[in-house]
Amino acid sequence: MLSADRQLVALLPILILLFLSAGLTLLVYAAYTLRRVVALLYETRTDARSITDVALANLFDQVQALHSLYAELDLPQGLPPTRRWAASPDFLLLLTRRVRRTKPALVVECGSGTSTIVLARGRSSLRKRLRRAHRV
Repeated sequence: MLSADRQLVALLPILILLFLSAGLTLLVYAAYTLRRVVALLYETRTDARSITDVALANLFDQVQALHSLYAELDLPQGLPPTRRWAASPDFLLLLTRRVRRTKPALVVECGSGTSTIVLARGRSSLRKRLRRAHRV
């Protein structure tokens, strides 16, 4: 009986060391995993900020193009909604400037309606300017 107790007492430091090393291993793994999670969160935050910055810059460009479009076409009322199915304001501004620069005799256009209005208005304002220029 005493020899069995002595064997257990002799094994006790080994068992304690085994449990401590297992606990330390779990602690190191948890710290490593936590470090990876923090790195992923930081990366996600950085990506979200850059996406937001790009989206805000694009939104500003679209508002600026829409403002220029209204000024160049001297529109009496607002345009139908742009984007989604309709052309975006920067593209509509590009179309308007192209029509004014190239002065086409005929424009064939198939769109959702906004680009048709912009092209028609661009051509009509071009004709008005040409008439004024020839009167002088």
